[in-house]
Amino acid sequence: MSLNIPAQTGPGQTVIVGGADAGLVNDLNVVIPDYIPQLLSKYGTENYALLMEMLGKTVVQAKTDTQTFKHFEKRSSFASFQNNATVTGISAGADVTVTVKNNSNTYTSSGTQSPIRVGEVVEIASSGKKGKITAVNKSVNNAHTATITPLDSTVAFTSASESSRLLADDTLLFRGNINAGEASTEMEGLSPELDVVENTTTEIRDDFPITDRGMMEKTQVDFGGSFYYYKLGQRELNKRFLASIDYVIMEGCDADNLGNGSVGTTGVITRAAAAGGTCSYNSGTGLDISNCHEIARSLDFNGAEGECHWLQDIYQRQDFNDAIFNEYNNGAIRYASVGGKEEAAVSYGFKSLHIDGYSFHLYRYKNFSPEAQYHVSLSQTPLRRNFGIVIPQGVHVDAKNGQTYPSFQIVYQEAKPGVKINTWEWGGMADQNRNGDAKLTLSQIAYVGARVFAANQFVTVRGTQS
Repeated sequence: MSLNIPAQTGPGQTVIVGGADAGLVNDLNVVIPDYIPQLLSKYGTENYALLMEMLGKTVVQAKTDTQTFKHFEKRSSFASFQNNATVTGISAGADVTVTVKNNSNTYTSSGTQSPIRVGEVVEIASSGKKGKITAVNKSVNNAHTATITPLDSTVAFTSASESSRLLADDTLLFRGNINAGEASTEMEGLSPELDVVENTTTEIRDDFPITDRGMMEKTQVDFGGSFYYYKLGQRELNKRFLASIDYVIMEGCDADNLGNGSVGTTGVITRAAAAGGTCSYNSGTGLDISNCHEIARSLDFNGAEGECHWLQDIYQRQDFNDAIFNEYNNGAIRYASVGGKEEAAVSYGFKSLHIDGYSFHLYRYKNFSPEAQYHVSLSQTPLRRNFGIVIPQGVHVDAKNGQTYPSFQIVYQEAKPGVKINTWEWGGMADQNRNGDAKLTLSQIAYVGARVFAANQFVTVRGTQS
């Protein structure tokens, strides 16, 4: 049964040409004889990225002096490659010539370089059989070959359960120059590969203008320490602005078609989807313990630490509750310690599950659900239905300077020194920046982006219809 949201009296926000005025204040029916002075917010929403920045958990803020910012990440210290095509007719002790498969993790420099080198002992991942590379041929880009001699003359260099074949896509693991021999000579070195990870800041702006009469008229509603409508406009401006920052950090907004100089920015979820692990499950029928094991394996294989935040939409959270909490609520589940305090976890909606040496701190992220953030009924299924993302809480250490980094940062390009969100008032009713218009405008602008560290450690969790 689809969720039905009752029709609202109107949109949550609207544009008033020329700014809010006294007429708008009266139209809102806030000047009435019988009232509750405190304005009640019908809805609430949480901004995960900014919440974590405040708590100092996952996120820290950083600044950049340029629109484009970057960092460097070292790839694995251990080399391997996949066999490109099945090799047949292999006999005991015989040399085998294999072609290194062309994929993004093997070749560099337009296919001219690969890790294969004479003297390296390689092990077939499926069978554990070992051989030494005795010759290489790198004359054809993206199609380098290695001649491999089995270490044992009685063993055929074949895949598991194969008597005479080395199967396509079987992986060969580098084990070093084992059995180098007497009076061994120098071998080629393996040069570590670095990835340059860059992003850009994008511009976020919002304004709230109000006329002289609109800001002067006192109402009977307490807008948070003030009975003037301007105070409400200011609060709503701030709320929308922070939500925009949270959206840009998490979702991103690449742009190349606006003609206004903006290039946008890539969000955390996009980076995680491109470089991290994935876990799929049948929505509605259960996000079960096997899926948790799968996620834990992805974290383990990619070197993530033992503590993670798992952001979920309400549908995925319900699937999780049905399959996990109802079955395993036996002490393995407790509240997370957020910001070092368990009571903070309760307040902000975290709850934890401990499995396979990992602590999953669950957080229902309302921004994945337009129904929760915009309070509307949808005719089509939204993009983030049955969606979640696992964000490692491990701290990464820079090998050069020992500085530590979180999973991701909110990067601000400062509008002026020490100012990450530039806010100013202007107009004829302002204390400064006056002009000839009898109104007051509050303006805000920020330049933000996300820097994601070790995106391979993140896991995207998506439910599919069975």
